[in-house]
Amino acid sequence: MTDYLLACKPAVGLYGQHDPSAVLFADGTPVFGVEEERYTRDKHATETFPEHAIRACLEHRDLEITDLDRILLPYDPSLRNEIATHYLTDAISCN
Repeated sequence: MTDYLLACKPAVGLYGQHDPSAVLFADGTPVFGVEEERYTRDKHATETFPEHAIRACLEHRDLEITDLDRILLPYDPSLRNEIATHYLTDAISCN
């Protein structure tokens, strides 16, 4: 069975403010990747989540999100203390 991994970089919060993208890997090999701006036609697609890029990656192999074995987000260990606060603030604002 193929191991599918999706890596994505949103352009929100701690991930930077532009160039959101997604890449699909099959058994550790990249098979499809794209930046969100290709779908939104907004240069750098500032402050957006790569929704279209993720959908394109899944459609490339006719997958559903539940078919993925892992989803990766960028992580900078030096931001460890800020990340917890960032997600806590987001969780509270959603309620």
